[in-house]
Amino acid sequence: MNLAARQRELDRVLSEYRPLWHAQPFREIRPSWCRRWPALTADLLALDDGEQARLADDGEAAAALVARHLPAVAVLPELADVAVGRKNRSRTMTASGTGRSPDASGRRSRRLPRPSMGRAFP
Repeated sequence: MNLAARQRELDRVLSEYRPLWHAQPFREIRPSWCRRWPALTADLLALDDGEQARLADDGEAAAALVARHLPAVAVLPELADVAVGRKNRSRTMTASGTGRSPDASGRRSRRLPRPSMGRAFP
């Protein structure tokens, strides 16, 4: 998946689950997403203090807990990983043998020549 497609998918997933990550705990006693995802809410409320602390320190474990209830969220770490996009782009550039990605539309070959510093412009 190219970088633009990954960005569109990331935007889509984040928009769909915005109530989950944009809760306002100091303004809402119980966030509105609790009604939308009651099983996730029940699992989170059942956590003891030790488990809450562990999940607060381990983002991957916390994401896995949420992904058990909301499978679409499981793709977020991969979509947000910029390094993956760079690796994919490098592979594309190497595979094409031209040093540019296929969707660059040949812009590099159409560059105007740079004027030399020693000659005046007409």
